[in-house]
Amino acid sequence: MTKICLIHTPVSELKDDRLDPPMGLLYIATELKNTGWDVEICDLSGFKTDDYCIPPADYYGYSTYTANYNETLRIKEMIRYRYPKTVTIAGGPHASALPNEVIKDFDYVVVGEGESAMQEILEDKHEVGSIVKSDPTINLDKVPFVDYSLVDMGSYHRFIQGERALPILSSRGCPYRCAFCSSYNGYRKRSPQHFVWEIHNILDNYEDMRFRIKDDLFVKSIDWLQEFVDIVPQIKYDCLVRAGYNPRVPELLKTSGCTLASLGIESGSNIVLKSMNKGATAKMNHQAINGLRDAGIQTLAWMIVGFPGETWDTVKETVDFLNKSAPDIVTVYPLIPYPGTDVWNNPEKYGMRIIDKDFSHYFYIKGNYEAGYVYETDTLNPSIIQEMRQYMIDNIRNSDIR
Repeated sequence: MTKICLIHTPVSELKDDRLDPPMGLLYIATELKNTGWDVEICDLSGFKTDDYCIPPADYYGYSTYTANYNETLRIKEMIRYRYPKTVTIAGGPHASALPNEVIKDFDYVVVGEGESAMQEILEDKHEVGSIVKSDPTINLDKVPFVDYSLVDMGSYHRFIQGERALPILSSRGCPYRCAFCSSYNGYRKRSPQHFVWEIHNILDNYEDMRFRIKDDLFVKSIDWLQEFVDIVPQIKYDCLVRAGYNPRVPELLKTSGCTLASLGIESGSNIVLKSMNKGATAKMNHQAINGLRDAGIQTLAWMIVGFPGETWDTVKETVDFLNKSAPDIVTVYPLIPYPGTDVWNNPEKYGMRIIDKDFSHYFYIKGNYEAGYVYETDTLNPSIIQEMRQYMIDNIRNSDIR
């Protein structure tokens, strides 16, 4: 019987790269398993090279990310040396962003969501050397629940507020087009009933598990959230929300079990936020943090320093914003122009020059707060951006810096 092995590449620079199971591969593997294929996930995160245990297979699928793409290529060559007749397939964010480059390294490249494309490749519907573009799944209620038994759930280390957390998705894509992000792929949401049905299914197998809702945007419709609140069992979860939400959102989140909400604040400067095409203002972000706090929900603010147009004045403005808004947790990282984002596709539009295309440097946080600095403008360079980031970290008060 044809054997498929899906490979998840480690990120050795991180303090802990085995926090969550690989959701993209889990969705693909679940679909293949349900349609009769012999599929296995080989999650190499957390392992050193000498400890890799990779089974023989006819097809190897690789989920590619920019920061560890070089390591993915090394693993692919190692496997091909052992099993020279195998077929290699690349998918994931990096392959979707740079398919014409990645196809030079693999037999097939999948652009977009991988479930149907993988089926087509396994059924020989595409020639070797093909870039297979997959249309996004519109009705997510038809997507099977993730089969978490395909990985060793006990081997993952994600804890939130001291409790083990399991990732889950209620939507795909994002309706916004921030300049630094490539998540836009048409926003689609599962029905509340389907999502809650999966939550019940998980709780039947994993008791006392809290949830990490990994949507790029959890709350878009107040009606959807109200229906979710009405039927969800007693759970605890964290999620990502956005400024400008309906005033009822914080209380509904709290009622349904949310204890931590992350927000992509990015900057306290309206000038920088406008350059990012963020679609939010500093006032809106301040109100969002305050509303969640008033409802008893902890807040985590994600911040970007060094976006083109950043100055020392905008950095100080951001520090003032954070000290006034006082989110519980703050993460500060430099802009990384990931392939597929507008800042990568159109750097001249932002006055940027990408000066380092070694993808192993494209990480925004690794051990001990290190990060990559890979571009410059006429007024910013890696040294200045690093100084700005350190200034922010040193001057933010009343928040836990992570």
